[in-house]
Amino acid sequence: MTLKEFASILNGRELGHEIYVPESMNASRLNMLVIFGSRKDGFEFRGVIDDSVAHEFTRDDLDDEVSVVFIDTQKKEIVREEGPGKWKVTANFYPVVQDYDMAITVEAPAEPFDVLKDNNYVCRGAVVKI
Repeated sequence: MTLKEFASILNGRELGHEIYVPESMNASRLNMLVIFGSRKDGFEFRGVIDDSVAHEFTRDDLDDEVSVVFIDTQKKEIVREEGPGKWKVTANFYPVVQDYDMAITVEAPAEPFDVLKDNNYVCRGAVVKI
């Protein structure tokens, strides 16, 4: 399954139902990572990494419009410092793209998908392959 195919399965789901356990297990088998979240709750990671990170632990004191973590692609874990073999993951709280509360960008090839709440955009998530 391609990133695009996987993202299309998740696209348009409601907040709280972004990805189900069998899909998360399938993402893990495919070496894929699904990243989404909300301004209130922070980052959510499913697939090869199953974790969550609150924004207050990642927010840059100089810029309250973004929250940043890094993915260590060798260890397949979330870290707080950049370096070789690490991808930057950014949550933009005032994205230019549509009317999202939060949009995820990754320094790696990614496929976007939309998370909704009451038919309104909440998050533009991303699916990446590690």
